[in-house]
This record gives sequence, structure tokens and C-alpha cells, in this order.
Amino acid sequence: MRQSTAGIAPACARIGHRPTQGSNSPQPSTQRRSDQIDNQGGSPIVVPLFLGHDITREQISDFCVTALANILRISRDRVDISTKFSRLGLDSAMLVYLMMELEEKLDLELSTDDFYDHPTVEALSRFLVDKRAIRPAA
Repeated sequence: MRQSTAGIAPACARIGHRPTQGSNSPQPSTQRRSDQIDNQGGSPIVVPLFLGHDITREQISDFCVTALANILRISRDRVDISTKFSRLGLDSAMLVYLMMELEEKLDLELSTDDFYDHPTVEALSRFLVDKRAIRPAA
């Protein structure tokens, strides 16, 4: 059963998340400009909105690093894929935001338990690739 996200709206608003409206909303473009600025070059980080069906672990890992850097407001090079999310400074509200981003991008249903069971970008990206591979065709 999918967990309700109604109570997280204030927490998500604090970190700049605007959840998508219902399933009847028009499809977004394939990229969006992030509200965050890349600390090294001063240019906005472009994040793909949908990563497609034939996605690799490396692509998922790269997306997770970009999303974490945006959420934590740090540069991408400071996100170590083998460091636990809690050690990177991710709190529960930020974790929910990351979960919602991944659900939207990967077209998967996730729970917060998935992040505790797979507490690093490296472990989570392996899990997500496996989960995408075994999901039933729509």
C-alpha cells in the first residue's frame, strides 16, 4: 500500500518541492532547470525529468547525486556515493523529497524503508535498477 504524502506538504515546501498535480496534468518536458545553482560554475544544474525505460545503474546513481546535491545545497563533487544518507546530512523531510523525485523520474513506487534498507547512493541505485527490472509491464 502506498504511504500517504498529504502530511509532508509543509516539509516539502521548506525545501522547495512543488508536487505534481493529479495524473491528468500534461506531461512535463524532458528537462527542467533546477532552482539550485552549481557551486562550481554558477550555472543551474539541469535535471532530466524522466529517465526512460532502459536506464543503467550509473544513470540512476548520477541522478541521485544531482538530486542530493540540489536538496542539500552542495556541489555534486561533495556527494560520495558510498556515504550514508544520514552522514551526508539528509533529514527525514529531505529523504521524502528525494523519494518523491525518484518515484517521479523512475516511475516506481517507493517507501522510506527502501532508503533505510539501502542507505547509500551506491546501494540505492543497485536496488532501484533491480526493482525496475522486475516490475510488471504496464
